[in-house]
Amino acid sequence: HARQQDAPRHIWLRRAIVAAAADMSSAVDVGS
Repeated sequence: HARQQDAPRHIWLRRAIVAAAADMSSAVDVGS
């Protein structure tokens, strides 16, 4: 089960990073 637990963690982290990057890009685009 360790692998199954680790996978979701990486996916969640990747989602958080992608979401943050998208928000930053949107903020920059709107700011510009």
